[in-house]
Amino acid sequence: MLVVAAMVAGLAGPVGPASAWAGAGGSSSGEETLPERPTPVERLVDEARHLAADSPRVELEEMGRTAEGDPLLLLSITAEANRPRLASRPARMETIIDPRRPRGERDAAIEASLAAVWVVGSVHGDEASGSDAALLLARHLASDGSERTREILSRSVVLIELCANPSGRRRFLQHLRSFTFSAPDADPEAVEHRQMWPGGRTNHWFFDLNRDWALLTQQETRARVAAWLRWRPQVVIDLHEMGSRSSYFFPPSAEPMNPLLPSSLGTWLEDFGRANARAFDREGLDYYVGEDFDLFYPGYGDSWPSLNGAVGMTYEQGTSRGIEMRTPTGVRRYEDAVRGHFTAALATCRHAAARGPELLRYQAAFFDQAMEEAGRRDEREYLIDGAVHPAEARRLATLLAAQGIEVWRIEKPLRVKVSEEDGGGAREHRFSPGSFRIPLRQPAYPLLESLLRRELPIDEDFLEEERTRRDEGLPLRFYDVTSWSLALSHGLTLYRSRRELSGLGRRLEEAGSFAVSAAEPLVSGSGTAPGLEVGAAAAVDTAAAHAAYGYLIPYRDSACPAALAFLWKKGVRVHTARETFHQGGIDYPAGSLVVKRRAQDEDLPLDAVMAEAAARTGARVHPTGGAWTDEGPSLGSNRVVLLKPPRVAVAVGPPLNPSSVGAVLWLLREETGLEATAVPFERLGRMHLREWDVIVLADMRAGDRRLPEHLRQWVELGGTLVAEAGAVKMLTGVEDWLHASLVEDLGGGEEDAQGDSLSAKGSSPSASEPQNRRSMREPGMRPERTPGAILRLELAKHHFLNFSAGPDAHALVLSDRLLQAGDGDVVAASYDAFSPRVAGFVWPEMEEALAGRAWSLSESHGQGKVVLFAEETAFRGSWPVTERMLLNAVLWGPSLGR
Repeated sequence: MLVVAAMVAGLAGPVGPASAWAGAGGSSSGEETLPERPTPVERLVDEARHLAADSPRVELEEMGRTAEGDPLLLLSITAEANRPRLASRPARMETIIDPRRPRGERDAAIEASLAAVWVVGSVHGDEASGSDAALLLARHLASDGSERTREILSRSVVLIELCANPSGRRRFLQHLRSFTFSAPDADPEAVEHRQMWPGGRTNHWFFDLNRDWALLTQQETRARVAAWLRWRPQVVIDLHEMGSRSSYFFPPSAEPMNPLLPSSLGTWLEDFGRANARAFDREGLDYYVGEDFDLFYPGYGDSWPSLNGAVGMTYEQGTSRGIEMRTPTGVRRYEDAVRGHFTAALATCRHAAARGPELLRYQAAFFDQAMEEAGRRDEREYLIDGAVHPAEARRLATLLAAQGIEVWRIEKPLRVKVSEEDGGGAREHRFSPGSFRIPLRQPAYPLLESLLRRELPIDEDFLEEERTRRDEGLPLRFYDVTSWSLALSHGLTLYRSRRELSGLGRRLEEAGSFAVSAAEPLVSGSGTAPGLEVGAAAAVDTAAAHAAYGYLIPYRDSACPAALAFLWKKGVRVHTARETFHQGGIDYPAGSLVVKRRAQDEDLPLDAVMAEAAARTGARVHPTGGAWTDEGPSLGSNRVVLLKPPRVAVAVGPPLNPSSVGAVLWLLREETGLEATAVPFERLGRMHLREWDVIVLADMRAGDRRLPEHLRQWVELGGTLVAEAGAVKMLTGVEDWLHASLVEDLGGGEEDAQGDSLSAKGSSPSASEPQNRRSMREPGMRPERTPGAILRLELAKHHFLNFSAGPDAHALVLSDRLLQAGDGDVVAASYDAFSPRVAGFVWPEMEEALAGRAWSLSESHGQGKVVLFAEETAFRGSWPVTERMLLNAVLWGPSLGR
């Protein structure tokens, strides 16, 4: 059994070996106690509660709970005399950050406020030393009687998130417990250092929480951000681990920096870096700065706070990945890793306390500058039309509001002259109720602009250096995606207005959940009177009179698949229209759901079930009195097909990418409500696969990726195999099976020149021009990875994979994969043949090679089909457009043709 170390002798009693460190701790006893082994989650929780109970300096807040039920705890530590001031802190911080308040009020609020430092412990569960260092810091601040500690607590409040990822930490510690035998093994190849799938980095759903700050898909992040916005700290440090061959990293950060961050942030990063360096130099500890860990992507634990006016910093400690590990410079022990983080965290707290008033003034100036920059813009508002993809519009608006961004819901029809980001002249557009407007002149301008602007420029000097490094065969420094536009990922057009629309609509409140508002009208009251909407509670009485034939649900957004899954659970038989139709003044896109009353069991309370489906999922439900349509197929046509509830399996385990698997499972089970089963990949060759209608293979890592022969036979007998990203490489590598292939040579040739573009299949000679250019490249050129750029898709109009994806669809490209359609394949979506790149960085040769190339396709095999997606569809739970394409493959695919 894994032995757990006591963090500090005394309060909770020792439970294992520990070592005394008479170093920079500065405690009243002159030493701190370093743990030799990671502390379990339950013990961290107990320690936090003991501290709050035993020390008047400490208060404990439960921010929320994880999916596994663990509490997410935040300790606030300050001098007892400061406690009365903290109750009014949220109001004072709102005054400080809002330049629209009188200057005198803001100055008074700064004078009355304490600087706050937020310490994030181990957001990656297998980077365990961050939590133990955070606990050591909490114990020190709670009990130390030295003058230096009293100065920290009198001048500031320290907020400590002991364990940001309990689920991942528990998995990691279970691995150590299982594979640490009679004594720790320092060999880097020892099994205790090599975690079994999925590892402890991610949370319960296998999401990387250090990419989720701006996306808020996970419970942990939503709880943290809600608490963060109440406290509004001035400094945030995020404690991580990196490779065992590295020493310790603290800022200044690497390039590129998000251009919406002020240059003055760089001054603060160097200031804190030098303070940390002094502490490390006193201890004789190694460190480095400036080479890694940029501040470009807005979803990190340093960049998101920085875009909110704080000084956000990532601290990275060389790992022991367990109790001890041999490195080129000697054996690194767990206590060494904790020591590094504790040294940096305590130095940061001291420096922040000493510079507290200046940090508060920096934060105020940050928002002053933000409002000034917003005021220089010609545009005054962003608007989102709530009619095209209503659920996605609500989802994005709520996501922004939950981050403290001012968002207003339009309550009445509104006509505004607007322009689009693609360019073109201004034109008048009608926004229906349920649309949203976002004023640019608000304190959160840097964050909202970072999240919504189509593209942020990357420093040209950095790009030039990357080109040089590529030519010299050196590793590239792109650390994460280079584009992330939330409007594009949600399939929404971001309209711009030069008109100020103050006072129009109702402001959305900051929220910790993404539940549909109870005030949101969900069910239409009449099949012949569009626009008359009632609340879901009245759906049965009002709608049943008009529902003699049944109900219709237009497929415009992600609420429709969720409604379909819910109806299947209730035993409802559901049809789908393969083509667009029009009835009662309402357009129903292809894929819309048709629920026929006479198709149901007699004892099914259909009207009540439909009302519940609307209330639970946010789907628009319209009653219908008959099968007659004004345009398109009648509801009794053979083009209105009965959907069979599919039995779905998602492969898990090696060699699949845990984050990709987690995103797919989260989408199917958590977001859509489908009863998908997680099945070990290694079992696919031995299971009775006829129990499943659909099997999903998410992204795969390198290694042994042989296709189980049993799986191939299952497809021939009628199964639907859905594969994306790295799984496509495995499938296309199977001999004598798929027609599709991956391009391995950018040199081109006649076969490659044809491409897969939907346009290229037409009669226009110019349509194939982008492909013809490829034949002029030199043979032997390998495809190069695209570091997260957004590319425009061209969609096959009638393919079921594209239901609800239009009119504009974009995909995130993260790889070097070039998917080539083969004979008989049906290309559902391809990259735009002429100008595919919309945002982010793409090597010019790759953009040329991607133009017109297939992004998704399907091909028939016997009675079944294989559906391929070149990239991840549910990346980080942040791409509703391509998520719906995956849902189409899983929910609609087994019942429809290829």
